[in-house]
Amino acid sequence: MTRRRRIHTVKRLLGHFDRPLLNGLLAGLVILGISSLGLFYLWRSARDAQLDAVRTELTQLARVAAAEIDGDLHRRIRSPAQAGSPDHLAALAPLVKFHKATTDVIYVYTAIRVGSQIYFVLGTDYLYRVAGDDLPADPVMKPYSTPDPALQRALERHEPAVNSEPVHEAQRSYLSAYAPFYDGQGQFVGVLGIDMWVKDFDARIAVIRRAGLGAFAAVALLSVLAGFVVTRLSRTAQRARRRDRAVQARLADAKAQAEIQARRAESASKAKTEFLAMMSHEIRTPMNGVLGFVNLLLDTRLDAEQREFAETIQRSGDALLAVINDVLDYSKIEAGRMSIEQVDFDLHAVCADVEAIMQPAAIERVLALTLDFAADVPRCVRGDPARVRQVLLNLASNAVKFTEHGSVRIGVARGDAAHVRISVSDTGIGIRPEQLEKLFRRFSQADSSTTRRYGGTGLGLAISKHLVELMGGEIGVTSDPGHGSTFWFAIPAPAATLSAPAPSSTAAPAQGAGRGRLLLVEDNAVNQRVATHVLGKMGYAVEVAQHGREAIERLCRERYDLVLMDCQMPEMDGFEATRMIRDPASAVLDHAVPVVAMTANAFEEDRERCLAAGMNDFLAKPVDRRMLADMLSQWLQPAGSRAVQAVPPAERQSG
Repeated sequence: MTRRRRIHTVKRLLGHFDRPLLNGLLAGLVILGISSLGLFYLWRSARDAQLDAVRTELTQLARVAAAEIDGDLHRRIRSPAQAGSPDHLAALAPLVKFHKATTDVIYVYTAIRVGSQIYFVLGTDYLYRVAGDDLPADPVMKPYSTPDPALQRALERHEPAVNSEPVHEAQRSYLSAYAPFYDGQGQFVGVLGIDMWVKDFDARIAVIRRAGLGAFAAVALLSVLAGFVVTRLSRTAQRARRRDRAVQARLADAKAQAEIQARRAESASKAKTEFLAMMSHEIRTPMNGVLGFVNLLLDTRLDAEQREFAETIQRSGDALLAVINDVLDYSKIEAGRMSIEQVDFDLHAVCADVEAIMQPAAIERVLALTLDFAADVPRCVRGDPARVRQVLLNLASNAVKFTEHGSVRIGVARGDAAHVRISVSDTGIGIRPEQLEKLFRRFSQADSSTTRRYGGTGLGLAISKHLVELMGGEIGVTSDPGHGSTFWFAIPAPAATLSAPAPSSTAAPAQGAGRGRLLLVEDNAVNQRVATHVLGKMGYAVEVAQHGREAIERLCRERYDLVLMDCQMPEMDGFEATRMIRDPASAVLDHAVPVVAMTANAFEEDRERCLAAGMNDFLAKPVDRRMLADMLSQWLQPAGSRAVQAVPPAERQSG
């Protein structure tokens, strides 16, 4: 706490200073500090260079003097009593000669090592002294009690050595250098030492020091000028910051308003999504009853007029369902929730399926509908079969709808090594050039009269364009007014290998009597009747539970082969009921019983939520009988051989 208080006090004191002036002072100090470091480095470098030159020169002198020593003679001198003897004087002569021939040399001497003790043997001060050398002469074999590191190194390693720094004394400063000398056999004897004044070195260093002080004074002046300039610039920047803060405040206010608007837009988008989901559920629930009973009605004996009326209801219901699906798809695209998968699939089968779906409508309009699948196009490719089918079905449906007579052709050709080009050509009304550019916009058709005559929301091509672009492809159209149009799209579709499909176990409804016992969990009475009649015609025994709690009670008492589960129900919804079924701690007899969602919630999030709750598969209402039959055949297996698992994440189309 005390440290924090001190920091707070320092900040308060600094706050009273003029900030631009403080910036100028700091800038000047920084420049002065950095420049001083640079000057010190230069001074040190120059001093080291001068010192290295002196040390090199002194080392060379030591080597030259060492070469003049008679090593064998030197070995014979081992006692102070030999001072002044012929051997002593003879060994000392070359050293004195060398000393007299050089300048600034104070003392030339030799040293040996006996055991761990160092001794001075010869010294020129015995016969010759330079001016200023008033120290007494060293005796022969004088022990050396304060070893010099350079001398120690020369004696130990038998190599030249020199002091790293001058030795400063009251009378003088000097450097010592050492070089080894040898006897006639090449055996190491000792080292020769030279002490040399470094007064020239001191003089040069003094000059360098004076130059450095002058440079420092110049740098100090420059720092003051720099601080003044920084102070002026800081005052200008301070005024600019004040203006910027005012602008930033206005921008922050604008940003806050924009964020409020964005939140409102996000809230509106969420409300729209929730509204669409609710409306989808509320429309699909009765539509399931309408289309279900119409399909059941068409399976009964009807006269021509009754059959026409029933088929008209069926077509109208299918058209309404197509509008609902278009609106939901576009809302998912706008929200960025439309996903594309990559799986291996049979492209020829997808195209043939679209041809089969559109064939009844083409026959009704007396049109020839054909599929031309090029031989060089691989049957099995990698991509999203559901989205390819959706786009192709939309283009083929438009072609049949806008063609009065003639033909519609679905063509599949190779674009390049990794792309496939799928086209739909017709002999219909065609499109004028000025109308082509708005074709792929939402809620638009080539002509407003087209909507009145043929119907439609104008969303189909916009959805198709988005889907193709999500798949990494492109879509386009060419048209000749009055003669027909060709809509095409090209998508990445690399060749793949499709594993052989398992043999289908789907049988005709008449042959399926007694195939399984199903539990239908559904709270809507109309949908209960539709499902029980459809499943009864398929040959299944069906029991009905009004909600999830009743379903759990039945599953605790009896075993079923499969459960068809609605999601939104009173008492207990389908999600909670499924979690209880999968819970090993619950009293349900068969925790692995297949559970298939059969719900009017048609969004991808609804499917993911169903699978996350433990359901095995998902069917959106209105339920297509063929898909229902296929799904039942897939999941109705012997109880001992099945395991609880969900279908792959591929989106299942539900008509």
